[in-house]
Amino acid sequence: MAVHPDVAALAFLVGTWEGDGRGIYPTIEDFAYHEVVEIEAPPKPFLAYRQRTRRAGTGEPLHMEAGYFRSVGEGSVELVIAQPTGIVECHSGTVDGGYIHLTA
Repeated sequence: MAVHPDVAALAFLVGTWEGDGRGIYPTIEDFAYHEVVEIEAPPKPFLAYRQRTRRAGTGEPLHMEAGYFRSVGEGSVELVIAQPTGIVECHSGTVDGGYIHLTA
């Protein structure tokens, strides 16, 4: 899929990425999970980001979030993510080849 020229430097992110992990927190039992991240390229100057985490074995939904990557100038990028809990993350940074460096 072709990406808008403004986000061409981020084209390597487009696709579906998934893997398994383990959550460890001091206040709850450890848990295994499966995570899926989808990044799509609509014909607009941004990439759409969607993340879903489910409990391994049962498929029970654990977490989800959505947001957007956008270019803010040569080599600069922003990522804004919203969580259904009301938390919004704003990250900014740089893109250099196949690497993105973000700070919140």
